[in-house]
Amino acid sequence: MSAQIISPNRYKKTTRKKVEKSRLAQKNKAKYKKEKLKNIKENKRVIENSFVNLNLKYDDNVNYNYINSKYNDSENTKKKKEHQNELNFKTILKVVCLVFCIAVIGVVSKIIVKSENEVIVATDSNPEEKVTLLQDYDFKIGMSKLDTIDYLKSKNIVLNELVKLSNNSFVTINKDYTINYKVAKAIEKVTSKEYIIEIDSDYNIDVDDITSSVDKLKSLGQDSIYFNTVNNIASITKFEKNKLKITLVNDNNYFLYELDFPLIANSKKASFNIQNESNSILLSNKNSKSTLNTIKFTGYSDSDNLIEDFRNLNIDMFTASSDSIIQLIGKHDYNIKKY
Repeated sequence: MSAQIISPNRYKKTTRKKVEKSRLAQKNKAKYKKEKLKNIKENKRVIENSFVNLNLKYDDNVNYNYINSKYNDSENTKKKKEHQNELNFKTILKVVCLVFCIAVIGVVSKIIVKSENEVIVATDSNPEEKVTLLQDYDFKIGMSKLDTIDYLKSKNIVLNELVKLSNNSFVTINKDYTINYKVAKAIEKVTSKEYIIEIDSDYNIDVDDITSSVDKLKSLGQDSIYFNTVNNIASITKFEKNKLKITLVNDNNYFLYELDFPLIANSKKASFNIQNESNSILLSNKNSKSTLNTIKFTGYSDSDNLIEDFRNLNIDMFTASSDSIIQLIGKHDYNIKKY
């Protein structure tokens, strides 16, 4: 095996100065590398510390934001509850106010109704209080715009009721359509055209009086409110003692309820006598148990005169056919009650 040939350029001759310089350069290079490595490590450490700090700050912010979020949620919940409580309070207050208003309206309505129903002139007395009525009193009634003072032709309801006091009738009809027998003691319906009536002898009226009464009502014509009833009577004939038969022109199954027309003949059973006086109708007490001596019914064409007479006590009461008369009373400070 031959010896290895060593490169002649591997080792070179040099001076000590160059060797020293070369060692110093290597030493400086190593030192530089060491310093560089140190700097790198230092920079790395600084960077890592900075990253840690950054993470800490981020965590703090997250925690702070989380805390703030929880705080804000709590505040919002609290505000919502307060708002809800406020709404509930307002709702309850509105309901209470509404109920109170309804109660007030109800109370006021009752007061108004009670006031409207109050009787202006008290007519009911205390049962324990003894009341003495005036005897033989002349009672005066006024009527605005009376159609006529001919009481057999008048369509005035009040006057027609007064006529019934001064004249008798076969029967009177109650509000429930029951019948009170007066001159007629009994009535028999034979057919829808024939009726037999038994006369009560206590009334001192005979067949001739009844026939003349019917004829007089017929003579008044259609101006009389009784004309249609009496005009349907064809004949009146005496039937046995104290009996008469009425024959009708047309069938009328309910003629019994039309026998309340006045019988003008004088009768000892009539309550009042009736007569005309210029623009008045005077009823004088005859057989009535009433404390009234007379009833005078006067018609007024001028409403002012009617109210003036009422104020001056020339009439005791009056009936009004329109609200204009009611307004006249208000001008003179009178309280009224409308029926």
